[in-house]
Amino acid sequence: MGIGEDVLRKVRALLIDHALCVRCLGRLFALTWPDRPRSEIGSSLMEAAFEEAMRSNDKDLIRGLARSGHAGSASLLRGWGEGEEVGAEPCELCGGKVSSDSIGALVRGAAEKASAYEYSTFSVGTFVPPHVRSLEDHLISAYGLEAAESIRRDVTREARRLFAELTGKQFAQSNPELEVLLDPFTSTYEVRPSPVMVRGRYLKHSRSTPQTPWLCDSCWGRGCDACGYTGRREGPDLSIAEYIGLPALELWGAMGFTFHAAGREDLDAAVEGTGRPFVLELSEPRRRRVDLEEFARRVREFSNGKVEVIGLGPATRADVRFLKTETERKRKVYLVRVAFSSPVPADEVLRACGRLRGSVIEQRTPTRVLRRRGDRLRKRTVHEVTAVQIDERTYELTLVVDGGLYVKELIHGDNGRTRPSLRELLGVEPERIELTVLGVQEPSGTAQSSGGRPASEG
Repeated sequence: MGIGEDVLRKVRALLIDHALCVRCLGRLFALTWPDRPRSEIGSSLMEAAFEEAMRSNDKDLIRGLARSGHAGSASLLRGWGEGEEVGAEPCELCGGKVSSDSIGALVRGAAEKASAYEYSTFSVGTFVPPHVRSLEDHLISAYGLEAAESIRRDVTREARRLFAELTGKQFAQSNPELEVLLDPFTSTYEVRPSPVMVRGRYLKHSRSTPQTPWLCDSCWGRGCDACGYTGRREGPDLSIAEYIGLPALELWGAMGFTFHAAGREDLDAAVEGTGRPFVLELSEPRRRRVDLEEFARRVREFSNGKVEVIGLGPATRADVRFLKTETERKRKVYLVRVAFSSPVPADEVLRACGRLRGSVIEQRTPTRVLRRRGDRLRKRTVHEVTAVQIDERTYELTLVVDGGLYVKELIHGDNGRTRPSLRELLGVEPERIELTVLGVQEPSGTAQSSGGRPASEG
């Protein structure tokens, strides 16, 4: 390869000031010869520098080459007979830790560990200590090394090639199914399977199952005397998250799960219709290809029919963000059965529904959740409301409302904290409110019908 005077001048300055191994020296000029191995570049540069030092009798450069492990320079110094002995010193950049042999050993170990996981794509990352990165940046800046390649890029590039050869898997720039992390400076590696994300909608047929575990108020799940070291409050044994997540752990061979849902319902509310959207995130899964119909069957069986999952499919991290950020923007569809304390004429219920339809509800944080949420005023819209009479005191209402509206409070008014409310409009106290979530829809969607006998026919 042709080595210009400018390159030789920079090599001389580097080697007089710093002890560098052939790979690190070659990497600092790598982009001049991008297709050549970095160690070969470094060896060629040292030989060219040695020849130049011999021609010009440059003892400083000879000493620098000897400190960097150049055998010919060390032999020459001994032959000068001036009592000068310069031995090879550890590379100031990598400390002798970065070589093809060391990278190969790390990659082979990572590939063996990765064989325990199902995956088709991978990525490789390399950790370089801050002080090494700082010295590397200093050398590049101080010596004008525009063609330098970083240690991180060098190791990652070679490790990526070797890992693909050993495993037959494909490198992925984004969303890999397996991440390989190498630290050549401590000779360690990590293999991390990326989480599996499953989206779907859940149906909750039980009115005594919470969405998430009921954690102890005293220890918040850590375990204490108050909860008998269970970490849970007295109440339901399992939650929707557990009825869905625990069967998934077994099917995917995962280490843990996180349950993300588009909002939440009260303990005594059912979820029917099109269900409530969720994303299940499974950490460190050993398997990635699982029959989703079998998953749905396991959930139904494990929960004894209390919970079902429908519309299952693969999800991404973007789906989780969308689920969280769009929850209140979406509209919710509810079926509410209300039993009043006294008979209410159907025409009065219809008039009240007409006044609620399209109205903006001013709602302070409900009394029942003030203990854990700040008191603030919310404004939410009731988009649709229809009524079906069951008997003279009981009605079923179908509502389409903005996300974030507390529907029970819309019915009973919460002692004036929600206005207007159905109780305020009718002047009759609701004795029992039974809530069923029918679905979550985009703002352009239409309400689902509950069927039954229209109030106007009652």
